[in-house]
Amino acid sequence: MVPYTIDIDIGGTFTDGYLTRGDEVRTVKVFTTPHDLTAGFVDCLREGAAAFGVDERTLLRDTSVIRLSTTIGTNTFVQRRGPRLGAIVSGGAEGSLYRADGRRIVPSDLLDPAMVRGLAAATADEVLDAVRELLNGGARLIVIGLRGAGEDPTAERVVRSLIRDRYPEHYLKNVPVQIASEVAEIPEDDLRLNTALLNGYLHREMARTLYKSEDWLRAGGFGRPLRIVHASGGVTRVAKTKAIHTYSSGPTAALVGARFVASLYGFSAAVGADMGGTTLDIGLVGREGLPFNVTPSVAGIPIGVPMIETVSIGMGGGSIASAGVDGSLCVGPASAGAVPGPACYGKGGAHATVTDADVILGIVDSAYFLGGLFRLFPDRAGEVLQQQVAEPLRISCEEAALRVRQGADRQVGETIASLVRERGWSPREVVLFAYGGAGPAHAAGIAVAAGIGTVMMFPFSAVFSAFGMSHMDVNHVYTRTRPLVLFDPRAVAYFSDLEAFNAVVRGMVERALTDMRGEGFGRAEDITFRLDLLMRGEGAARKVMVSSPGLMLQNAGQIRAICERFRKQADWVEGRGRELLETFILRATAATPHPSLPTYSTAGADASAARKGPRPVLWPAGEGFRETAVYDWDRLQPGNRVDGPAIIEAKDTVCPVPVGATFTLDRYRSGILTLDASR
Repeated sequence: MVPYTIDIDIGGTFTDGYLTRGDEVRTVKVFTTPHDLTAGFVDCLREGAAAFGVDERTLLRDTSVIRLSTTIGTNTFVQRRGPRLGAIVSGGAEGSLYRADGRRIVPSDLLDPAMVRGLAAATADEVLDAVRELLNGGARLIVIGLRGAGEDPTAERVVRSLIRDRYPEHYLKNVPVQIASEVAEIPEDDLRLNTALLNGYLHREMARTLYKSEDWLRAGGFGRPLRIVHASGGVTRVAKTKAIHTYSSGPTAALVGARFVASLYGFSAAVGADMGGTTLDIGLVGREGLPFNVTPSVAGIPIGVPMIETVSIGMGGGSIASAGVDGSLCVGPASAGAVPGPACYGKGGAHATVTDADVILGIVDSAYFLGGLFRLFPDRAGEVLQQQVAEPLRISCEEAALRVRQGADRQVGETIASLVRERGWSPREVVLFAYGGAGPAHAAGIAVAAGIGTVMMFPFSAVFSAFGMSHMDVNHVYTRTRPLVLFDPRAVAYFSDLEAFNAVVRGMVERALTDMRGEGFGRAEDITFRLDLLMRGEGAARKVMVSSPGLMLQNAGQIRAICERFRKQADWVEGRGRELLETFILRATAATPHPSLPTYSTAGADASAARKGPRPVLWPAGEGFRETAVYDWDRLQPGNRVDGPAIIEAKDTVCPVPVGATFTLDRYRSGILTLDASR
């Protein structure tokens, strides 16, 4: 019996599923249920079972792996739905929260300044007085972050013990207590505290949803652990997941999928654009792999949990368009979300959105949204566009829709072009991967604005994050702080105490083996390790991540190799100053089942058998509405070619092919859009 694999991504507007059984693939898209995200998760599983023609218990019983990514963390933070936090810090850090410049950057609606208490001596009376004040102030979770605990967490553990002794778990007044040194094992006090605060803020909602989902699976007959996607690029079981690990997990999964596709096609440089209903996430993929950030930022707050680097902007199908008093047009970052959603959804949405514009222009067929399962209301879309954009700008409703669409595409394209150039690439040498439900719909306009000439879309573009996680493995990331001088130019000597280096790594490996046993991988040979080192030059603020030539070092030549790699990556001149190792980063990986992409035999270029149109579409050439051929993506054959203007329509997305552009389908049923990016 060939088992199923199930990968589900809970997004802000839709919950997407990518399910496989051997070469059979089914994609599912249902509405996200913000009131209870588990309900949308269950809906997605049930739709997936129906797509395979089996009942849900059979599906779960015969499934080898279920992976899940979720926007719970993002939504909780953006909507400020987390608990009221209290924080206990070292005396003197109450205002700055350890920032060297004294400037507080943690927003007050995440942590009220009145909910911070400083400890001078950390005596029992002082600790309990602080806790009593925080509880009286309404704290529902307390974070302890003391100075220097990254190197010695003893003081934080003592404070936690004092609190638990006075407020044991069986008391109603008990509140969760988290210590920063266990959330982020890094030396920087401010980053460690920031990470713990965000983790605490997201923890309650995340734990409730993930455990509820796992309990439902277990009751339904699934006997394996639910795997949760981490922003570091892997998956782990719920019990080994910290809430902060899941932040931006969907975009990370999509970028893993983009890396797989880029490798499959042999592309040296690609940019992924994941456009959903609420946000658009951008990631760059090169031959060197995915960009890994050891100290990323969440909404402008730097944290100390390693993540795959993506850039998120407030632009999606639900992004709200509005006219300014000066005649300007603003699109995003505010979004109509899933409920009520764009006005055309007919759920009470009162704002003009990008999707409303696409419906008015004829890009999206109101009678075929989600394959016709969900009816759209173009009249309602026209009303809000007329009132909120057209009338203030004194233009027609159609012109307003065109400007909204072009404005959205231009913002995204210019952002992509800037990121590509920062990487040292030329837009002309980059392939754009367009995915997410709205990605293909805006691919051509985004590519032209970015100066990119080739776009790829996929039969699973609308559920690309779910597809991406199907290529993720169980992965744990460990960080340890142990400052070492690897090269001292004054002594003209390299670090020679290899045992001190190896002792740190050995401890990390032992913990990884223990955690992997808990994941179901009991043999050391099933696990692969990668060791990276965070280094900087003496007097330099910039840190550089360098891959180690070996897990355990055997000779001084390997230390020399590490320093040479550092100099090359940091543009550091040997002898300028001491070369310092600050942090060890170990990644442990164990493989999980990955489905393969099926291939298909190719046919000729003639695509006429897939025609289903035409319908009137307003293109930006100033010619008014034009009868445009529409093609059914599912009926196209590999090798078919479609010249613009045309619309390629799938059940869960749509791809406009503008004048002068060409769309071809390859042997993986992926669409390749070739266009003149200078237009």
